[in-house]
Amino acid sequence: DCGHLAPNYTIATRYGITAQEETFLMSNVIPQRHELDIATSYPARFGEVWVIVGRVFAGPSDPRPRRLDGSGPEIPVACFKIILDESAGRIRTLAFLFPTDTPRGFPIGNYLVPIDEIERRTGLDFFPALADVTESTLESTLASRVW
Repeated sequence: DCGHLAPNYTIATRYGITAQEETFLMSNVIPQRHELDIATSYPARFGEVWVIVGRVFAGPSDPRPRRLDGSGPEIPVACFKIILDESAGRIRTLAFLFPTDTPRGFPIGNYLVPIDEIERRTGLDFFPALADVTESTLESTLASRVW
């Protein structure tokens, strides 16, 4: 699929038509498996969740950018999703790193990683406003299972 990073359906149902139209910008599109969309399952079960998504480009094992024709836009080697749920003052997270060639019917739990791994691969810092101890604990923890 030419998937939306911020899903069209979710944005439309929660933020309206103007926000929905912005989901069609090319900066919000990534090649991805349809199964990676969590737009309906997580909000239906948890009410409110925060989702951070993005692309991972060439990494340590693939130092050269992948391009369709050698000069076009860079193709990601993976995408990530970080899901944060806060309930009763408790924060929990799931972090996934999916290679772009993830097979259909994959067991999603196989792609759980600590947030630190996504930060290492992307150079991003996701929760810098948290106290250092809280940030370190949250980002270094590998979820034991998918909720």
